[in-house]
Amino acid sequence: AIPIISLFAVPPAGDDASKFLQVSGLHPLLVSLIALLLIILFTLYACKKGVYSKAIEYLRTLWQAKPSRFNKWQAIGLPAAILLLVAIAFAANQLLLPGKIFETSFTMNIHDNLKVMEMPFDVKTSRSYNMSLSLDAEGMLTDVRIFDDKGSMVYQNISEWFTLSSQVDLETGKHLLVLTFIRDPEAMVQYFEENKYTFSREQIDTFKALLAKKPNDKFIPVTFSAAIQ
Repeated sequence: AIPIISLFAVPPAGDDASKFLQVSGLHPLLVSLIALLLIILFTLYACKKGVYSKAIEYLRTLWQAKPSRFNKWQAIGLPAAILLLVAIAFAANQLLLPGKIFETSFTMNIHDNLKVMEMPFDVKTSRSYNMSLSLDAEGMLTDVRIFDDKGSMVYQNISEWFTLSSQVDLETGKHLLVLTFIRDPEAMVQYFEENKYTFSREQIDTFKALLAKKPNDKFIPVTFSAAIQ
C-alpha cells in the first residue's frame, strides 16, 4: 500500500518500502504490482499444499464441539470486545493526535543556477514537532532551512536527495520554510560565503562533483515533500 500512498501523499519516512522506492527509482505501481503477484503466488502455493483446507477443517471441528453456553458467548463476545477497543483507540487517536501545521508536496523543473522558494506557516503551540522530509534532485544541491519570526534559523540541511524523519523544536509564531536550489558551482560558492557556511575544501569539492553530473541539461527535475505535525 505504501507505494500507492506515495503517489498522493508523503510516504512514511524511514519505512523499508519508502527507502526501496527512493533507491531503486522504480515506479510505485510497478512495486505494488510485484508485491501483489508475490502474495498471490504464496497464497496459491499454500492452497496447493492444503494449508487452508486443514485450517478450515480444524476450525469446523472446534465449532461443532459442544461447549458450554458461557464459552459460546465468550467466543462471540471476545472478538466484539476487541473490535470495540480498536474503534475506541482509533477515535481517541484522531481526537488527541495533533494535526499537521505544515504540509507540501510538489515536482518542478529548475532552470536557474540558483532559485529560492519560500513557504510560510504558523505555529500555535511551542513544542517539539515531528518533521518528515523527502527530496530527489539529482545533479543539484537543495538547501532546506526553517526560520522563526525573529529571522533565526531553527533547521538546516543541504543535500542532493534524502528521505528522513526528525524532531524540530518550534516556538509559537510565524515560520518560513526556505528552499534554495543550486545548479552552478560558482553560484554555490558565493551562496556559501553569503550565508557564512563553514564547509571544508573537501566538502566543497564533493559538492562541485555533484553539480557536475548534469551541467548541460536545460533543466533539472526536483521532487520535494514535507510534513510537520
